[in-house]
Amino acid sequence: MSTNRRLVLALFVAIPLGGCAQTIRVTYYSDPPGASVYANDNQQPFGYTPVTLTYKPSESGNCKTYQPVLVRWVSGASASVEPRICLAQGPNQFLTFVRPSQVPGQSFDAQFALEIQRQAAQKAAQDKADRDAAYATAAAAFLASRPAPQPATQPVRCTSIISGQLIFTNCT
Repeated sequence: MSTNRRLVLALFVAIPLGGCAQTIRVTYYSDPPGASVYANDNQQPFGYTPVTLTYKPSESGNCKTYQPVLVRWVSGASASVEPRICLAQGPNQFLTFVRPSQVPGQSFDAQFALEIQRQAAQKAAQDKADRDAAYATAAAAFLASRPAPQPATQPVRCTSIISGQLIFTNCT
């Protein structure tokens, strides 16, 4: 790996391996966040970090090297790796790309990371507002579909008598 492509690689077990995994999920992070993720030989785009990709483990259960993953920040700085993924490290793993410090434009990348976080917070707030509105609409529809309570046709008259610590009530 070249010196202009510093990479901190950390594959950790997020959940202990329990049985035979059908897939391995690797979440790719970047520092700063918001780098575009490209994977496979054709460099298919997958969005901004963090991105989770799913891999099929090797049949033998040994480690397997997969097609390259590249991240590119808005400044043009990039880093790549051919991930070596081992089933023994668990079905949920992660890898963090660190932006090469010697490439100009670090402030652009930091500003973009803040903008991505701001947009994510706005989307989360809008999603919550949409869920709350949908719940209110469903509750109103449910209440509207229920028959209205019928008023009593005759008044009910009750009298109560206190006898010691007991109350006797009689309604007619």
